[in-house]
Amino acid sequence: MTYWCKKLSLLLVVCVMFTGCSLGGKEQETSDPVTLKVLYYSEEEFYRNYGMLFSTLYPEIEFEVISLQRIYNSNEEDPVKAKQELIEKEKPDLLLIDLYDLETLTEKGKLLSLDTYLARDKINTDEMVPGIIDMMKEIGDGQQYGMPSSFSGRVLYYNKGLFDAHNIPYPSDQMTWSEVIQLAERFPADGEPTDRIYGIKLGYSGKLNEISDMIMSSEGLKYVNEATRQITVNTPAWQEAVELAKKLTDSDTFYRQDQQSSPMSMTYQSYLKQNPFLANRVAMLLDQSYLLRELEEISKLGGDNGDLIKEWDMVTVPVGEQNRDSSNGFFLSEVFAIMKDSPNPEAAWKLISFVADEEHTRLKSKLGFGRGLPIHTKYIRDDAGHHFEAFYKLKPSFNKKAAVENRLPDSFYNEFYWMKDEELQAVQDGSKGLEEALESLQARGEALLARTDASGDGSKPTEEVTETELPAEGLEPSDAPSEGEDLAADEEA
Repeated sequence: MTYWCKKLSLLLVVCVMFTGCSLGGKEQETSDPVTLKVLYYSEEEFYRNYGMLFSTLYPEIEFEVISLQRIYNSNEEDPVKAKQELIEKEKPDLLLIDLYDLETLTEKGKLLSLDTYLARDKINTDEMVPGIIDMMKEIGDGQQYGMPSSFSGRVLYYNKGLFDAHNIPYPSDQMTWSEVIQLAERFPADGEPTDRIYGIKLGYSGKLNEISDMIMSSEGLKYVNEATRQITVNTPAWQEAVELAKKLTDSDTFYRQDQQSSPMSMTYQSYLKQNPFLANRVAMLLDQSYLLRELEEISKLGGDNGDLIKEWDMVTVPVGEQNRDSSNGFFLSEVFAIMKDSPNPEAAWKLISFVADEEHTRLKSKLGFGRGLPIHTKYIRDDAGHHFEAFYKLKPSFNKKAAVENRLPDSFYNEFYWMKDEELQAVQDGSKGLEEALESLQARGEALLARTDASGDGSKPTEEVTETELPAEGLEPSDAPSEGEDLAADEEA
């Protein structure tokens, strides 16, 4: 039986236990049948994640799922526009959307404020992750238009055994990037590259572009000011961030993916050992909450697993020098929202309140954290006493986007990302100095911005487009992150 089959069996048992009962101590209501139109990735995913348990408790509410698969599978040139057109055409009652869509639809006045429902049903948001609720209200200019179902986050995991063996103090919350790099450099760098230990691993590719993005994001640095239409890369702040990233990528304490030796056979243990942190070869790892599942599985293996990590903990992600209380390590991919013109707002709210209820969160937390962390802080924990507060101790950094009419299309950010990758790869290879690379990137970015504005539709420019070699991980140009994101953000999915 697979991992998720076992988890689903547990969920079905829970459903049976609670049939005829109510979550959160609320009495079930009998009402006329209602069909809710729900926008979600797929019908199967919706029922597995939400609809199955909800329908067991509220059989009078049925669902018509408007699947987004048709957009994602059709290679739409502008999937954001296609999604908006689908919403206008199908007119769903309930949406499960990301932050970008939440902000756009809120700004256009398409969503229903949840404040009245929250107050009426006495939903206590004070016990939820505070920064996430604050983010919802910031998007709505003081009102709450969305309710997250869960969140994922990044933390700095560390191997307590390696720190103890080398008499190095553990990392702590709210360390800056400079402090984390200094700590990593205290680990020895002797031995064969494929066998020795390393101080830290960040990201996937280990390229200067990827690592500098992490540092710049924590400092709140942007590629472009959308409102003033100015490229903002050739600055002392950008230069300082890239220099710090280069110091790390040039260091022998930094683990790169090409330092991984391939196993001869693929048992589950050998699969786990492909992650150098789990294999006791990396002292610190910046990674997402999904890693908790593998750490939990290791603790259950038993037997002779001496090569796998035993003692570990986590602290907050590295912070910026000017932003020590905020984090760019929060990810919200599924936020519930009700369309303002929905004919079934009460039924839609019933599903939202069901998901937001503490009892539902308690039950879902028993399935582990593979699908994200609970929105109620009291269930973000384990029996071993690990420092789970690291996931929500910092305030999520969130910068509201420019007004809809000023926003640049994804095609601009995709193309600019690859320009930046090309320029910073030249810096990493030593074929360009950093000042020269930033000057070139500034000029190329300004030319791209002018062409984007002139085209009116964000279409890819036809001149000065250099074909860049795709990275080893096989990303297509359309997979490049938008501003404020990084490649790690998609790994959990």
